[in-house]
Amino acid sequence: MTVLVSIGDFSRMTHLSIKALRFYHDQGLLEPAEIDPATGYRFYDPGQVPVAQVIRRFRDLDMPLDQVKAVIKAPDVQTRTREIIAHLTAMETKLAEMQMSVASLRALLEGSQALPALEFRSIPATQVLAVRATVTAEEAAAWGGEVFAELYGRIEQADLVPAGPGGALFPAGFFELEQAELTAFVPVPGPVQAGGRAEAMTIPAVEAAVTSSS
Repeated sequence: MTVLVSIGDFSRMTHLSIKALRFYHDQGLLEPAEIDPATGYRFYDPGQVPVAQVIRRFRDLDMPLDQVKAVIKAPDVQTRTREIIAHLTAMETKLAEMQMSVASLRALLEGSQALPALEFRSIPATQVLAVRATVTAEEAAAWGGEVFAELYGRIEQADLVPAGPGGALFPAGFFELEQAELTAFVPVPGPVQAGGRAEAMTIPAVEAAVTSSS
């Protein structure tokens, strides 16, 4: 016979607060093994400890609750892996943005006047998987991290490799506008099934001035 433990004991076993355990129960993420019908007290099976620890670990890594639920409830290893990779991609995007911000601040502090190299390129029309939305300048970074995770996840799901680095289209003066339409995209070597917010589209050919840094 399995011995159940109270929510307080389970909290101490998993290092999750009682408030968090109640919240995860309400969200259908981690349900008690038994609820006393008379008192409403929650009881847990010690075998649920590994699942609780996984939840705590992913939440410590800022994984959204819906994505944690998708990982825990995944019907197979491939689905679970895809969700984890999507969050990893989002974290890498945020890290890259943070590194760029730190480098910019350091350049300001050091009074660096070095200008990036500039070259002109003829960029041909490109098939991409893209997401379009109207966002504010303040929302752009967070929106971009979330969207690129979705785009790279769909491309991986189609067993394809991006045909080039991701990018974004936005109007001139975007950062002076209250909000505007942005298009985040990733070049693809072949057809990718659209879905969710993602759509297949062609970025028109353009003559562009491109900056690069050594």
